[in-house]
Amino acid sequence: MQASFDYLPETRTNGLDRVLQFLPHHVLIGKTNVPDENNGRKGYGVALLVASNIADSITFAGISKETQTVWAECNKKVFGVERDVTLCSVYIPPER
Repeated sequence: MQASFDYLPETRTNGLDRVLQFLPHHVLIGKTNVPDENNGRKGYGVALLVASNIADSITFAGISKETQTVWAECNKKVFGVERDVTLCSVYIPPER
């Protein structure tokens, strides 16, 4: 099974439909939302996309707004291993 996982850091996730139109064979698994007070600022928003052929094998597990993190569970068959795999997409902004 061919797998494609795409992590999009610093992405304006409130307008993610604009990005998805260019990725026709991908499915959004999870994303953080950009609060209104952060619109227009750099360094906010995380999304996890996967190829549509494995989307049924990936389960959204949650987000953490505080750490800009998206969690997902991946069925063991995708990687050919004995146990399911936990995926985490996280963006850690640089210190200012």
